[in-house]
Amino acid sequence: TLAVTTLSRLARGAKVNLPNSRGITPLMWASAFGHLPMAELLVHTGANVKATVPESYTCDLPDCTFKTALEAAQMNGHPDIVALLKKSGA
Repeated sequence: TLAVTTLSRLARGAKVNLPNSRGITPLMWASAFGHLPMAELLVHTGANVKATVPESYTCDLPDCTFKTALEAAQMNGHPDIVALLKKSGA
């Protein structure tokens, strides 16, 4: 599964907060697309719940106006992820 693959990569040294070329972190992706197990895994392995997207990013997600994982979850209708992020300090 995706969570197992991600956990394996994290165990081998992948950086949990490393954004892609557009400034989107793995937690932002999981939040935007509603992947709760992935969001939980990322939060529990140290993802920055307060990370923000740079002003200059190019959009490739469902709603391009968010700047944080919390906003991504809110704008895309994922209340379970919203709750997780708020509980985690977002």
